[in-house]
Amino acid sequence: MVKKQKLKLGSFMGLLLLLSQLYASEITPTITANSSANAIAIEQSNGLALGLSLDSGNIVGHESDWWLVRQLSSQFASYDLNSQSWQNGLITTYQGPLFNFA
Repeated sequence: MVKKQKLKLGSFMGLLLLLSQLYASEITPTITANSSANAIAIEQSNGLALGLSLDSGNIVGHESDWWLVRQLSSQFASYDLNSQSWQNGLITTYQGPLFNFA
């Protein structure tokens, strides 16, 4: 039997949307999984491709805290750019100016 799991993008999107609501409505984060912005079901044997882009609107260059967070069950982990690894808990991934990327 192949186990299917539903990927929840809400945790990532929630943090990015919080950033968006706090600073400017012009900031537009986009997160996709296997080219879909909606929840998807995948089999363990299938690959997962995540996509992330950010349109910083009219505040490009504004100093900001960047967070890349994943949630597995009730546990959060943050990506640490310095060690290039996942660390338990919530930590800032990067502190620096906003910029656009796709």
